[in-house]
Amino acid sequence: MNNFSIFWHALGTIALVLAVLSKAPTHQSAKFVFTHFYDGTGDPGWGERASPAYVAVIGILMAQYTMSA
Repeated sequence: MNNFSIFWHALGTIALVLAVLSKAPTHQSAKFVFTHFYDGTGDPGWGERASPAYVAVIGILMAQYTMSA
C-alpha cells in the first residue's frame, strides 16, 4: 500500500507541475526566479522588518510542520 501511495503522490505532483508550466501566461527568466525575493507578508513585509532569512526559515518550518502534522 505504501508503494502505491508513493506512486500516486509522485504522479500527481508531476502532473500538477506540468499543468502549471504549460498554462502559465508568461514565464520569468531564470535570473529573475533565482535573484528576486518576494515574501508576500504585507507592506512593509517581514523581509524588511526582520530579514529575508527570517522569512525563508519560517517558510521552511511551516512546510516541515505541514508534512509532519
